[in-house]
Amino acid sequence: MKHDFSDVVPENFYTEDGHINLEALVNREEHLYALSIAQRALAGIEEQLTSSIGGSDDWKYRANAAHKRWTWLIARIRERLSIFKAREKKRQIIGFVE
Repeated sequence: MKHDFSDVVPENFYTEDGHINLEALVNREEHLYALSIAQRALAGIEEQLTSSIGGSDDWKYRANAAHKRWTWLIARIRERLSIFKAREKKRQIIGFVE
């Protein structure tokens, strides 16, 4: 059974062209959900690229472009998650000092 992520996904999670709207992600949960989607999409593209020997040049070009975009998006989401982690660590340290 699939989990319903409607409580996590922001209203404008996807752009008009179907991409994840990075600017709409606000909290850690939204970023983790987006990361999960992006990693699954990238894995699917990588599987298709490795199993598709006779694909057309146009298909390969589009698949490689999609691979680059998902890779870029994953890197941006991970950067943002590291910022959340650093902020949380800073709050914990400040909490121990007080």
